[in-house]
Amino acid sequence: MFLPILGDLPFPRGKTASQGLLTPTGTYLGNLEGKAFFSEDTEHGTGTPIVVLCVRNTTGGDITVARTFAELDNTTVLSVSGAVDVHPNVTAGAVCLPLDDAYIVGATIADDDLFYVGLYGYFSVLTGASVTNLAAGISISSDNAGKIANVSGGSAAGEFVVGRLPYQATYVATTATAIFVCPGSLAMPPAAG
Repeated sequence: MFLPILGDLPFPRGKTASQGLLTPTGTYLGNLEGKAFFSEDTEHGTGTPIVVLCVRNTTGGDITVARTFAELDNTTVLSVSGAVDVHPNVTAGAVCLPLDDAYIVGATIADDDLFYVGLYGYFSVLTGASVTNLAAGISISSDNAGKIANVSGGSAAGEFVVGRLPYQATYVATTATAIFVCPGSLAMPPAAG
């Protein structure tokens, strides 16, 4: 089952809900947490629809925007689709999504503020220091630095599959790379093996 997807964005892509005009609390605009919204791909020139997920920063501090995966919060029953508690992701194969690439690298997302992560469509994420195993069409997961995992044949057993690498002849280390995000659900990955 996929999350229900709503229409107009409650705040623009590349912005946060409070936009630094107030200090958000853990309940600020709670009705938006975990809601998915349609938008248009303005960052990759495809013009195709994308879906972003509105999540809360529950890391306990500010997030500095980077082209990395953010780990979804699995500390409470309902938080996995509505909050990010680790950025960048530090657990290889964890349940994660990329920050919306409409955010400017180096910008800040305040603690408890609402922001977007990519749920469906093209988004950019950094490759790791090695790209020896990256090939077009493979499934992708996060490594322990919040970057695209360099795993032969795609995601390893037991890892959460974020999406796929689209066709590209070669991949370059430590470079923002367009990926196609399409997680089947926000479920924890199955046990390895």
